[in-house]
Amino acid sequence: MKHIPLLFIFLVLISGIAKPQDDSYKLTPEEVESYKAQARSLISYFEGTLNFLGNPSSTTQEKEIIISESWSKIFVNDKVQVEDDLDENRDVPINKDVQAYLKDVDFFFHRAEFSFDIQSVEPMVDDNGVLFFKATFMRRLNAVDLKYDTIRSTRLRYLEINLDPFKKDLKIASYYTTKLNEEQELRQWWTNMSSEWKDILGRDAVVFDTLLMTNIEGIGKQKALVRYQQMVHRQGNYLVVDQDTLPANQAHRLFNHKPDTVIYLDDFSMQWLTDSISMNMAVIDNKLKQIVATTNLDVSNNIHVVDLEPLSQLTELTELNISNTPVNSLHPLRNLSKLKILALNSTLVNDLSPLQYAHNIKELYFNNTGVDDIRTLGFLKNLEKIFMSKTAIRSFEPLANLLQLTVLKAANTLVGDLEPLAKLKELRILDLSQTLITDIQPLENLSNLQQLNVDKTLVSDLRPLQKLDALNLLQLNETKVTDLAPIENLKNLSRVYADQNELKPGQAAQIMRNHPAMLIVFDSEELIHWWHGLPIYWRALLTGQAGVGAQPTTEELHKILNIHELDLSSNAYLQKLDPLSRLINLKNLSISKTEVTELGAIKDLQNLVRLDISQTRIASLEELSGLFQLNWLNIESTRVENLEPLHKLKNLKLLLADNSRVSSEGVVKLKLALPEALIIYQTEKLTFWWNNLGALWQGILANGFDISGKPDAMQLQTIADRRELSIENKTEISNLEPLMPLLMLEKLVISGCAVNNLQPIESLEHLQWLELSGNPVSNLSPLAKLEKLTTLSLESTPVSDLTPIAGLTELSRLNIAGTQVKSLKSLANLKRLSELSLYNTRIKSLSPADKLESLKYLKCYNTKISKKTIDKLKLARPDVYILYY
Repeated sequence: MKHIPLLFIFLVLISGIAKPQDDSYKLTPEEVESYKAQARSLISYFEGTLNFLGNPSSTTQEKEIIISESWSKIFVNDKVQVEDDLDENRDVPINKDVQAYLKDVDFFFHRAEFSFDIQSVEPMVDDNGVLFFKATFMRRLNAVDLKYDTIRSTRLRYLEINLDPFKKDLKIASYYTTKLNEEQELRQWWTNMSSEWKDILGRDAVVFDTLLMTNIEGIGKQKALVRYQQMVHRQGNYLVVDQDTLPANQAHRLFNHKPDTVIYLDDFSMQWLTDSISMNMAVIDNKLKQIVATTNLDVSNNIHVVDLEPLSQLTELTELNISNTPVNSLHPLRNLSKLKILALNSTLVNDLSPLQYAHNIKELYFNNTGVDDIRTLGFLKNLEKIFMSKTAIRSFEPLANLLQLTVLKAANTLVGDLEPLAKLKELRILDLSQTLITDIQPLENLSNLQQLNVDKTLVSDLRPLQKLDALNLLQLNETKVTDLAPIENLKNLSRVYADQNELKPGQAAQIMRNHPAMLIVFDSEELIHWWHGLPIYWRALLTGQAGVGAQPTTEELHKILNIHELDLSSNAYLQKLDPLSRLINLKNLSISKTEVTELGAIKDLQNLVRLDISQTRIASLEELSGLFQLNWLNIESTRVENLEPLHKLKNLKLLLADNSRVSSEGVVKLKLALPEALIIYQTEKLTFWWNNLGALWQGILANGFDISGKPDAMQLQTIADRRELSIENKTEISNLEPLMPLLMLEKLVISGCAVNNLQPIESLEHLQWLELSGNPVSNLSPLAKLEKLTTLSLESTPVSDLTPIAGLTELSRLNIAGTQVKSLKSLANLKRLSELSLYNTRIKSLSPADKLESLKYLKCYNTKISKKTIDKLKLARPDVYILYY
């Protein structure tokens, strides 16, 4: 088929039928995905266009039509800038108009073949709120130039594609390799940043010695403006008049007026000064790149954070907390597409629309804000948790299709209709207290619902809940409910709070007698009875930490029940935690250095986020398996061995387990289940290991981490948990024993070193990528246990026997070029092998590798394999790319 008809067909496919849209047109996630797919098609078609121009068999007339006419169907206009990538010897980037670039594709080469390996297509929003797409792909060029020299070039390239949503039209607006002025842009970004933001982002970034990025006021081409403190000597007479103080040499400013007093100063004062100094700007540029690569940022409770503009550059952010700041706009966050958790509680924000394309957000917190419109949330299909209490929200309608939602807290809002929640089957926690709801019928099929709060509403009928067997906590204080019968047989319901309701006389007591595991708090008398039944020392502990008197009122008892933090540490008499079972709002709990042996009483404290059980006799964590909000846990110096109960606690970020009985195997399993968790369990061992490393190894292992001086426990474990490591051209490296603690290592590159023994890495069972090129290693036996290896390079090593890797069935890429290998028999069972390099060897036969169906790429030049054998293989396996000469 000719090129021109192909172009016509393609444009018909991506154009669609235009229809009028208003100015507030927004794309749904499905539409964004559709346009991303169409953008990929456009890129593929652009690839085909370049190949057509580079094909010597294409006619001059057809090429001329593309260069003079057809280009306009692909590009925005004739001024679209294309950064030249056709001249491999060009040092300085230059840009060309699109037509000039297309002409050069035809002019520069006798033959040219382009291949685009698309890595990503992401939606972006410009400063005017206009959506466009940015594509990243690897451009490969295989060509013959006018001098008949062969050109093989690979470059990372970028395309920016404009979208006209009204015409449903995609066109290329920019094509480049170099992110223009990236360093200059970051320097300008930092220079223009407020001092408050410099302090936030730069306080931990050490430039050198004691100079922090926070002290760098401005950045030029070769100098930086640095702010520093200096002791200034104040000496002399000073004249005091009213509220003013003047040096004596400025007495003329008093116009003969007699001063109130004269004081003499001879002291030193610390003052802030600035100076412009020359320094290695590459260091600053590197720090700026590290700063913009930040993934987690917490600026909550900072009254100096008034706008978020500096965050527009932090495109790697996944977690951001701006709660309790005077921020009023989320506009700078519009392109932070990797955000997963965003908290903006108690801010001045009232508009969520900048988050429209933040499709990766899973948790959103905007309690106590001016937000009254949540239509934007309807586009965020990955939302799992929404906290929007104390807002003016009137409708849940935008949430109707958020099928992954598990937590919704909307207390003290203006919502009255629950129908939009009817299909949200994954909901587990729902807070509707102090809303306008009267009917909970739409909740009747939410079979996973575990906690429901309808306090201070007009709800009167609980029958819609009678089949919700997962329900374990129900709060209906100050409602119109009079009958608890519908919930009596819910087998998991352990707590019901129904104070200040007109319940049927005796019903609550009868239900508790029939179901001893269910506790119903239905009046103050019961609560007072519970209180007086507590041991004296428990009453003293609870009143002291709740900040109430020794004889608490009913209201103060409720305050005790709602306590968020409790420190029971160092209480030698504390053996049981039974009274804590009522403290359902407890978030932080410490029982360190007590005689407690089991945690059954806290197994239902669903709001617990921080727990310290260190230096106790506790041996089992089974009771914690359902505490899904837990993110910090200390089990140091306990009898705990089994970490399996923690595997489903997806919010767990830090586990302190030094001097416990946990094993490395158990920790590795937990790390696989919770990749983002940091587990500190071997500090003494790692400290000994680190102190016995030489400076060379310490530098290698600390590379990539911001560590000055001796690393602390968290830094040591972070080093031990690293997933990738590269050591190149260091001939003094011959022993790999320093790598033995790196149990999570997945990619290891050791090239150009003096390593001859692989025994130390045989226990690194998570290795997937291993490069050993240029090392005097010959025995591969230790690799036999690395069953997850997918990539292995043995290039330029004295390896001759591949038998040890015969069982590595996950291998997909193998490089044995420049080795002593003569036979490929050991590869017979490597059914996933797709790339094989064996050039510069004495191999005579490709058998049995040539029979591997997965083989797609073969480099076998400069071997003893005959051309006849290669020709036969090409006929038999046309799907295999063979490099042979």
